[in-house]
Amino acid sequence: MGRFTPRERTGLLVGVLAMFLALDVAFLVSLVGLPFTPFALGQAIIDVLPGWISIPLIELLHFWAKGLLIIGVLALFLIAGGIAGIFAISPRRSDAAVIGAVAAPWIVAVILGQLFAGAKIDLGTSVVDLAAYRCLACFPSPARGSGTFRPSRDISSKR
Repeated sequence: MGRFTPRERTGLLVGVLAMFLALDVAFLVSLVGLPFTPFALGQAIIDVLPGWISIPLIELLHFWAKGLLIIGVLALFLIAGGIAGIFAISPRRSDAAVIGAVAAPWIVAVILGQLFAGAKIDLGTSVVDLAAYRCLACFPSPARGSGTFRPSRDISSKR
């Protein structure tokens, strides 16, 4: 793996920004009283981990445990947004791969949240958050143009 090209860096930044905006919308929806989707994934992680792992971690971190878990899940969401941004500008990736990369963390959060923390997490909120991010991902960005960039000839040979 080499360094990122300026185009890849732009895609990465646009993807992270789009995910940040989607998480912001999800947070605003949670202010109405509905659960925050990354919280659903964090709650599912707590419920999936065996007690011999989660209990000592919670006792060790005390009140920091929940906050650090949420920050870690948010970081994973932002990383997934960056990957989706890089996929969006790559001529080798199809639009389906970009949509999959965009929707993957939200779908995982919805499924795990419902499987393992269904009594604590509302399915409706998770689906609304997924739809909000999907709508944000549909907007054209400077990195993508109107669709995935597919050059007809080698541009780098002009330098």
